[in-house]
Amino acid sequence: MSTCGDVGTGIAPEVADDPRLAASRARADEEQRAIRRRLAGGETGPDAGASLELGVGGAGRSGSLKCLHAHAAFALANPGYELGEQIVAELDPLWPEHCCTEPAEHG
Repeated sequence: MSTCGDVGTGIAPEVADDPRLAASRARADEEQRAIRRRLAGGETGPDAGASLELGVGGAGRSGSLKCLHAHAAFALANPGYELGEQIVAELDPLWPEHCCTEPAEHG
């Protein structure tokens, strides 16, 4: 997502107003927490486990919608995450015209 300001514009209010998207977000946040706990294997780390309770994109509270790239990635890895799929659908173009490891043409 190269222009985070363009992608997802107006998504946060839409999520708050749409029970379907809000429920999708809540399910994804809970799944993200479960994944973190499983990967941590009982360890809590230097933050005493606070990060294990964060949702998709590191959101600490359900009303916060940030890191749209994380929501898109979660949707691509977990089909059925409606909010993330909506963010992905807004990408234009979905893929860059050239590989980011290729030197840019100057001319």
